[in-house]
Amino acid sequence: MESFEHVGYFWCPEEPEKKIPGKLSFDYVNGAELELLGSFAEGAIGRSSIIHGYITGNYQRVTLSDYRSRSISSSIFNEIDETKLYFERIYMCKHHWFYDIEELAFDSITVSFTHLSDWMLQDNPSRAIIHFSKHSENVYKAAHKASFILRDTIGVPYDNARIRIWVAEKTNYFGRTHSSINYEFRCTIELRETLHFDEFSPLFEFYLPKFLNVATGSANFPVNIIGNSSDLPSEVHIYYRIPGYVDRGRSFIVSDMLFTYKDVRDMLADYLTKWISNGEKLWTVYELYSQSYYRKGLDKSAEFMDLAHALEVYHRTMYDGEYMGEEEYEPIKRKVIDAIPPDVSADHRAALKAGLKYGYQYSLRTRLRKLLSEILAKQSENIDMFIDNPSSFIHRLVETRNHFTHYDGEPNEYVLRDGELYEFCLKVRVLLQICFLKDMGFPTGEISRLLNNYNSYKRFA
Repeated sequence: MESFEHVGYFWCPEEPEKKIPGKLSFDYVNGAELELLGSFAEGAIGRSSIIHGYITGNYQRVTLSDYRSRSISSSIFNEIDETKLYFERIYMCKHHWFYDIEELAFDSITVSFTHLSDWMLQDNPSRAIIHFSKHSENVYKAAHKASFILRDTIGVPYDNARIRIWVAEKTNYFGRTHSSINYEFRCTIELRETLHFDEFSPLFEFYLPKFLNVATGSANFPVNIIGNSSDLPSEVHIYYRIPGYVDRGRSFIVSDMLFTYKDVRDMLADYLTKWISNGEKLWTVYELYSQSYYRKGLDKSAEFMDLAHALEVYHRTMYDGEYMGEEEYEPIKRKVIDAIPPDVSADHRAALKAGLKYGYQYSLRTRLRKLLSEILAKQSENIDMFIDNPSSFIHRLVETRNHFTHYDGEPNEYVLRDGELYEFCLKVRVLLQICFLKDMGFPTGEISRLLNNYNSYKRFA
């Protein structure tokens, strides 16, 4: 469910007798909007406020939290003010209201991702809908095709979590003879102990969607989130605003994906384990890599800077890299600072000193050279397909990065032009993908197989 509207009654928990009729709307881009025929008392709503509600159509109890803003409008034809309140989060539960956000503790969270079904249904990745006639055998075949997912359980090193991938099935009927089955694949994250919702969130808001971003080459967002706890009378449906959310309209073909579920099924637990454990250091790299997926229409120069920065941070966090120790460098830095002429202005002197602060660490040029010649030496056959001249690749990346950072007049001949940026960004992205696959433990031969079936790589063959 990507958007909805419900009518009902809403009130402050401190004054449950003062119920106001209204309409609750939600979508992932804007969050929750509560439109009331009336208004709460002045000062009753603050940043930490909670609002309760009752949906008349489906008898759900609603808790709204993380208040953002409000607007009030009056009409000369209507003595009742119309109030719009905006919230970040909605919690819906059949039999319970929350009075404190600290109550949101769960034993498990079930979540879908916008392209999880595309990734799982690799034989027909563009859709998770199978049509059938009432008099055909396709119902059995469709159900059988998806049923194997129900058994898949993955252990991951995140607070003793266990991920179970399964398929939710919904049958839609069109008249008396034709129907369709809509399959939606979901992840259930089960824990050995009860955790607050926000303690779950890095797993399904960051690690899992970023993993799927690398696999599918598209932005993945957590949707249809449901919390379960033995301490609650029924499941809790959780909705909140997702900045940068885009719908799942893109159609996929298998060769657009770096790897599918079928490619990694037998080793998925190991690969995810390493993806998450590496993510403690590579959080920023995962974020930079995914920026262009989330920011549609991102300028290619900005995408280039994100990817170049990701490569630099990747080497810095995984392999460190120093010309000498910081203590050994300190007297050298001091001599250089002392050599600055006394007539240099204070601002200029401060800028020169700041530029010397990390002089003991490898430059971007050195990091890239070591990455290609040493760290990824076993991947040389794969890399040679799209980087035929490593020295030129490194020089153009560094010169372009420096130009976009400082904008120092006309670009020199080595700075990438608009027409070259698109293809160069693809090369940097594939290079990062090879780093990710290597660090997750993919064998070199398997990396070669995946790349040779991958459209973004084959364009360079």
